[in-house]
Amino acid sequence: MQYAIGKTATTFIVSDAVTSIGSYAFEDCDGLTSVTIGKSVTSIGAYAFARCSSLTSIVIPDSVTSIGSYAFYNCTSLTSVIIGDSVTSIGEDAFYNCTSLTSITFKDTSTWYYTTSSSGWENKTGGLSLSVTNPSYNAANFKGSYRYYWYKK
Repeated sequence: MQYAIGKTATTFIVSDAVTSIGSYAFEDCDGLTSVTIGKSVTSIGAYAFARCSSLTSIVIPDSVTSIGSYAFYNCTSLTSVIIGDSVTSIGEDAFYNCTSLTSITFKDTSTWYYTTSSSGWENKTGGLSLSVTNPSYNAANFKGSYRYYWYKK
């Protein structure tokens, strides 16, 4: 799925017929404040929402299993994120520099791991464990951790 260039909508609903949000799909959509992701989406590509400076919150549905690198990079108005049960990997710098981010809530609070190795992330090996039960601590980790990949086994 690719967002129409020049579209000025402030809200967007990703249809339940869509299975993935492609890389760069909504990149630089400055006026976008709200996105509802359909229940069939399984992946959010790299840079999918990067630099959407007006986006304030997002709910990642339970159908999504992966969030690409830089997916929400520099979304400076983003204040809260809810990550669904099925997400098992979050790419490098997915929420980096989301300066207003105060809360990331994980529906599944199993132990997550982070690594600076892309091969460790892809193979879900190595890395250091991290508890994700505290939404404000999660936000601080994700918006300020540069070059980190996140996964759960």
